[in-house]
Amino acid sequence: MRLMSTEEHRTVLLDIASTIHRICNEHDLVYVLQGGSLLGAIRHGGFIPWDHDFDIMMPRHDYDMLAEHWNEWCDDSRYQMMAPKLKNCPYFFAKVVDTSTYVKQIYIADEYCTGAWVDIFPLDGVHDNVDEIRQKVLHAKRTVYTAITDTSSGSTPAIKLAKKAITPVWKRLVKPY
Repeated sequence: MRLMSTEEHRTVLLDIASTIHRICNEHDLVYVLQGGSLLGAIRHGGFIPWDHDFDIMMPRHDYDMLAEHWNEWCDDSRYQMMAPKLKNCPYFFAKVVDTSTYVKQIYIADEYCTGAWVDIFPLDGVHDNVDEIRQKVLHAKRTVYTAITDTSSGSTPAIKLAKKAITPVWKRLVKPY
C-alpha cells in the first residue's frame, strides 16, 4: 500500500464530496458544510491545514434518505455509506468512505479504521438548552471512542492498562456495529 500525499488525500475527499453533492442535487436533499470544513472554506479558502476529513450536516429526513438509498443512487462502487442505521458504523453519525484507500488513525483500533471519508452529521430538532446538547454530544463521543479505542496505545502505562481493562467490557455494552 502506497502512502498518499496530503494533496492526493484532499483530492479523494473532494471526489467523495462531489459525489455526495451530485446525489443531493439530483434528489433535492439539503446539506451544509460543518465544523472544520466550514471554517476551512471561510478562513483558508479550502481545507484547514491540519484537517484530515470533510464534514457536512443534513436535516434528519435528508440524512436518513441518503443513507437508505445510497447504494441505488451512488454510481461509484468505491464509495461505501457507513451509518448507524445500516448497522455498519460504530459512530453516531454517517460516513461515506473511499474503500480504495486506508487511513490509519491514531488511538483507533485497526478494525475500526477505514478509507478516506466524509463525515455526515444529522441535524435534529435543536433543543433550547445548549449546555444540555453539548453534554449529550460529549457523552456520545466518549461512549463510542471508549468502545473502539486501540488498547495497545496510550500516553502512560496506567492509561494502557485502563484501556485493556475497560475497552472489552465497554465494547460488549455499546456494540459498535
